Amino acid sequence: MNNQFKEDATETLVFYPKEQLASSAATVALYKPGGSVLQSAAAATVSAVSTTIAAAVEQGARLFTVASATGITKGRRYLVQEGGRTWDVEVRDISGTTVYCYGSAPFALTTSATVKGWCLSYSLTATHTAERDNNYRALWTYTIGGTDYTANSYFDVVKTDEYFTTTLAYVLAAYDWLLSLIDDDDLDGQELLRAAWRQWVVPRLQSKGMEIHKIKDLDQLRPYHAACVNEHVAYNQAMRDVDKMEAHEMAKERSAELLNLITPKVSWYDDNDDLLATDDEEKVSFRESRLVR
Repeated sequence: MNNQFKEDATETLVFYPKEQLASSAATVALYKPGGSVLQSAAAATVSAVSTTIAAAVEQGARLFTVASATGITKGRRYLVQEGGRTWDVEVRDISGTTVYCYGSAPFALTTSATVKGWCLSYSLTATHTAERDNNYRALWTYTIGGTDYTANSYFDVVKTDEYFTTTLAYVLAAYDWLLSLIDDDDLDGQELLRAAWRQWVVPRLQSKGMEIHKIKDLDQLRPYHAACVNEHVAYNQAMRDVDKMEAHEMAKERSAELLNLITPKVSWYDDNDDLLATDDEEKVSFRESRLVR
């Protein structure tokens, strides 16, 4: 799935280079779906976050403290590294120097661990988002260790800023216990679906190297999205009541099972990056698509 931005909105376009290393400089050029130039190459912002863990962190922890939280932003991803191991973590929230995470620490950390940003970003103006259409292209050029790299990312300009693979009715049919927990201000479940999509579905697929915008049929993700809604509610309950932790673990296991089932079955656009499905385009499996990219 492409990033989606509201029509006429001021937004921030964010890109994470696959090299997972900080860039020394970067530019981005924007192109309309038809290929014409929307924005000539302009300087992109390179994440300057570079700090250390302030106190030891146990494996499985969902938060940590840092020596400096300057530049760390909610919703952005950072690399926590120690002893040759890397944790690609997305920030759920931040309070002072305490960072709350989506997912848990895969290994224990000491104060020798580093926390670094590697994303590139560019501020879109209302001029960039003036016309609703799909598959705007951003061409990123960035330098790492003296070597120049290029990569594309894509975004859509839409009337609303979300696309969901599932509906509240579908979720409740599979997890009817959630019915009594739907907030009165969210009767159509859009906030709940949005939270599960952003906080669980997208980061986990990205952590597996799955480029969502290249998935041919997002309906393939519907059962997994629904399971993540179930997990999201269970997680929030467990955070408020430790007695609910077991229910959360069961929901988490269900999500993991579905993700493992879905991963090898996902069909993709071929790797010419045109993002157009045609009859003669080859369907490639997830593993094959990893090889071509």
